[in-house]
Amino acid sequence: MVDINPQTTPPEITPEQVAEISESITMRSGDRDFYLAFLLRAFFGETSGNDHASFRISVLTPAGVVAGTAVSHARWSKALAAELATDTNDALYEAFIDAFAMVTDTDLRSSRLRDVKGVPEPLPSFLHLEDATIFVGERTLNNRLFRVSVDDVSGWCLGSWSA
Repeated sequence: MVDINPQTTPPEITPEQVAEISESITMRSGDRDFYLAFLLRAFFGETSGNDHASFRISVLTPAGVVAGTAVSHARWSKALAAELATDTNDALYEAFIDAFAMVTDTDLRSSRLRDVKGVPEPLPSFLHLEDATIFVGERTLNNRLFRVSVDDVSGWCLGSWSA
């Protein structure tokens, strides 16, 4: 148990321990922003299947600043499938739903195998946004759905950027 009483002296941490902690975080996150990846996992779970959780976020990407509502991969994929569904293109919608089901099944099987073998779940690779606004210079672009690699996010803040 860690004592967080402010009147106690914090434990001494050696430079070797600092290096070990830093290396552990780097090994788990690579070049990714560990805090962003951890936040995504905390909200959406290890298999990114929590359809009900969401939060507002603004991110800095090579495309510019993007603000929107972060949602799970499952919720984003279902919304994308719904956008693809039109009266004239039901086949595309069905194909996407089938592909999404295969990816989800594979993710769940991989997750169960990792649990059995004691291998940690990888950190999320993508941030999925609904109702995204992209700010590029003086222009704004509104997109229903936006997906960006966590590796391409160079900065972020909770809440929405506004013009």
